[in-house]
Amino acid sequence: RIKSAPMKAYENYLGKILGTLLTLVIQALMLIFFTKFVYQCNWGANMTAIILISVLFAFCTCALGIMAFSLTNDSMKASGILNVLVVVFTFLSGGYAKLNADGTFFETLSYLSPNKLFQTAIFNTIYGGSAQEAQLCILSLIGLTIVMLTIATIFGRRELI
Repeated sequence: RIKSAPMKAYENYLGKILGTLLTLVIQALMLIFFTKFVYQCNWGANMTAIILISVLFAFCTCALGIMAFSLTNDSMKASGILNVLVVVFTFLSGGYAKLNADGTFFETLSYLSPNKLFQTAIFNTIYGGSAQEAQLCILSLIGLTIVMLTIATIFGRRELI
């Protein structure tokens, strides 16, 4: 029904992204502030940057989900693909166990994971690491999001019968 409605594909995607993005941002803010004030976790001195990076990551994950659905046109297939990607991205970013792969192909491959880009940007912001590396990761997340939304728009076009 939605594809046959008199609206453009980007309007549909924009509505889905904004609804999901709002949900993810609220969850991220709750997590950040709960851990900061209840558990006294160190989130660094620049909370604005932490929140903006978290919003960017939420936007990136929304774009990934929309792209997966646009490519498959089936919510169950898209869900299956995303379930596999979550495990792969978490593994590549060292989410299950720290990976010591400095300077190898595996390290280069890990930077294709949005999780690794987000993790590097957040950790460099919190712990005063390389600001240049954090900015590069942020720009990479923005670029990855744009690519995913472009793919979703191209493959999500209505089919005329």
